[in-house]
Amino acid sequence: MAADLKSALHDSVQNFKNWVKEAYPNMTEQNDNGEYVYGAKYDDMISCVIHAIEDTSPEDADAVTVDDMLYAIARDNESNVIADTLEDHPKWFSLLCRKSADTGYINAKRQFADKIGEYKYGDDLTDVLYAFLENGDEYTERMALRSLGKICPEQAEQYAVKFFERNIYEADQYQKMMALEVLYETGSDKLVYYLQKAESSDSPYLKRSAADIRRKL
Repeated sequence: MAADLKSALHDSVQNFKNWVKEAYPNMTEQNDNGEYVYGAKYDDMISCVIHAIEDTSPEDADAVTVDDMLYAIARDNESNVIADTLEDHPKWFSLLCRKSADTGYINAKRQFADKIGEYKYGDDLTDVLYAFLENGDEYTERMALRSLGKICPEQAEQYAVKFFERNIYEADQYQKMMALEVLYETGSDKLVYYLQKAESSDSPYLKRSAADIRRKL
């Protein structure tokens, strides 16, 4: 049964990839944010991944199956159906989360960086979380910072300060907004100082974020 499910999964992924080449020839891991409406082949691929998660063991997963799953998770970045399903299957979550960190599947890493903050099972994924914090993708790092505040609040302050102070991304304001959120959620003594810095910034989004936190103090 497991072999049949893995075979069906691989076939569905290949069918989808072939369709994408025709329908969206310019789509890459960098420019696909999961907002495409893919239709029947997409639905079939997602369904096959769900069946594999629910009816097979991660101990039996080979490299091809893992890659197929991570590819599908990256495509499912908008609805997060697979990532949500993985919350009830911690062994699969742990395996795929770890494997994603070493791939180019940007949108899979983004989801795991977000979900890892709620992972409360036996396998310690802290090392993966720190890898996400330094992986070079703004959104992944931002989600990882939020998760760090949940898993390791004692370490989150220094990363929040680092994210606020650095200016390495075009979407830098979003890094700063997340830094404020983490400083607030972890009860940091440095929150007031960085609220003041946000309030004096040129970004209306950052100012609004600071105002929202002020109202909660």
